Amino acid sequence: TPSEMFGGTLPRAASGPLDEGKRLRDYTVERGFDGVYHLTGDGIERLVARTNWDYYEARVRFQKTLKAIGVTDAIEAAGARDGDTIEVSGMEFEYTANDNPFAE
Repeated sequence: TPSEMFGGTLPRAASGPLDEGKRLRDYTVERGFDGVYHLTGDGIERLVARTNWDYYEARVRFQKTLKAIGVTDAIEAAGARDGDTIEVSGMEFEYTANDNPFAE
């Protein structure tokens, strides 16, 4: 068995899929004095770090994830309008209000 191969019981994972989903939904959107909307949260920042920005499909997946967890609605509720800058984890995006929440 795997536990015998590793000399005892295997350690439990620190987080699972449910924890990751909860972490993604724990974020804040604040407008800074510079007019930039800052999106912060451990899960969102991890998502940014794991996204390969060189691939269009990865950028689309990032955008869809933000929409699915309510970030797009939160950005709008914070007052963002077309052309405003959204910053998360050092990455900046231009906000657009259509189905594509961030311009490429």
